Amino acid sequence: MWIQPLVFSALTTVIVAAMVEQDPTEQRWCDALTSLSQTDSRFTLDSGCPHILSVFTESDKQGMNCSTRFQEGKKICTVNYYERTSTTKFLVAYICALPPSQDTSGPGVTGGYNPRDPTDKTYTDLLLDFFDRGVLSAQKMIGVVLTAVNTQVVAGFNYQFTISMNGKTCELLLFVRDWTNTYEAHSDTCHFSVSRARRGLRQIAKDKPSLRPRFS
Repeated sequence: MWIQPLVFSALTTVIVAAMVEQDPTEQRWCDALTSLSQTDSRFTLDSGCPHILSVFTESDKQGMNCSTRFQEGKKICTVNYYERTSTTKFLVAYICALPPSQDTSGPGVTGGYNPRDPTDKTYTDLLLDFFDRGVLSAQKMIGVVLTAVNTQVVAGFNYQFTISMNGKTCELLLFVRDWTNTYEAHSDTCHFSVSRARRGLRQIAKDKPSLRPRFS
């Protein structure tokens, strides 16, 4: 699962129901994004309500987790937030992507890196999955834009991301071997990786009581 409740403190995950797909054309999702942009400067909308592609939610006793995918111009974004009331929202993750600058439809090079479409939700979901596993920090990724993605089949899969962040470009190389449950950041000039000590703290935190809902 690519969305869970966020760490506002080092506390345990709130148990929630499964994600439910909502009607993205309902006005309340547009209103929610507008409200979020007005209360958190890290989340911005280019011009009014964007074209919302999908909305998934899950509720707990205190509020609702929401994941919304939307399009603004050529850019496709995913924003995850926790809504306690109609006016109280906590931004959890915000990742955008641009279409590829080169053709990605060819057969590719065997054994080498092959270009992919960064707007394919597979790659945003992969970053969020690494967050769920305690390898990457979603808070550090808020507002980033994926400008290129390349993949390579090795003894597993390499995913090479080119990312625009705060006017600069950085690179992130992730390795996945899912049949051995291996998920690693091999190179990270973006500084998204979570330290080993912090990963250990997150594991210990699972046994502690929760004061606030969290996505982690």
